[in-house]
Amino acid sequence: MNIRKLFCPGDTPRILLFLFFFVISVITTIACGYTEKNATGNVLLLFLLLLLAHRNTLTSITTLLFLFCCALYAPAGMTYGKINNSFIVALLQTTADEAAEFTGMIPVYHFLVSAAILVFMVIFWRTHHRGHRNWLALLLFVLCSVNSWPLRMVKGIVVGTTDTLREMQRYKQLSQHGADNWKILPGTPLYDTIVIVTGESVRRDYMSVYGYPVPTTPWLNTAPGLFIDGYTSAAASTVPSLSRTLIYDYEQNPDSGNNVVALAAKAGYSTWWIS
Repeated sequence: MNIRKLFCPGDTPRILLFLFFFVISVITTIACGYTEKNATGNVLLLFLLLLLAHRNTLTSITTLLFLFCCALYAPAGMTYGKINNSFIVALLQTTADEAAEFTGMIPVYHFLVSAAILVFMVIFWRTHHRGHRNWLALLLFVLCSVNSWPLRMVKGIVVGTTDTLREMQRYKQLSQHGADNWKILPGTPLYDTIVIVTGESVRRDYMSVYGYPVPTTPWLNTAPGLFIDGYTSAAASTVPSLSRTLIYDYEQNPDSGNNVVALAAKAGYSTWWIS
């Protein structure tokens, strides 16, 4: 078996090819946030996968699709680490204004990493062994991909996106089919106006009203309000957290209309939701 032919197509200098693939392996692994644990192993595994993929057209196409996903995620990955369900939820439920604001907060050089990956993709495709069916390289590529971080990343994206879309469909059904069965007791409401402020994007351990040593909430420190201490968000992102907080018995009866807004409306209040 000619090991050089297994990894290096055509007349491409072996040293140059190895160096180029190794550098992009380091960049991609860092950009996708897979350096917290076993960073060296993750880099070397991606390096090996790139070399093997280079020898087979099918694996080359598969690798290009993966690298394209890495290029898209790299600016965020270098800032927030590897992709997770919270990021997928935020991506699918964001608006154009929020996306623009988020993008503006990312350092410019993070986008240069994306550009570097895209340039590598072009070179990778132009130098791969076209039409070559190296079955040994294909077999080794499949074996090395088992439980590899690129496969786990792709699987996480697919599963996270599927779960999020399914959950969003549940939210849509709530407004269409939910009917409440609140029983309102007779009497006069204690207050004419009730304002509920939901600050789900802030941590209470950074608020002085909850004991933070720096006076970050001077008005709240003296406000005559009822402050609930000890409540923990029911989920990691906005929509699932608020759904489980404002809808009674959400997990067991997701189609229930028994939510805070319906309760207020049934009690005779005109309700407004301001976001």
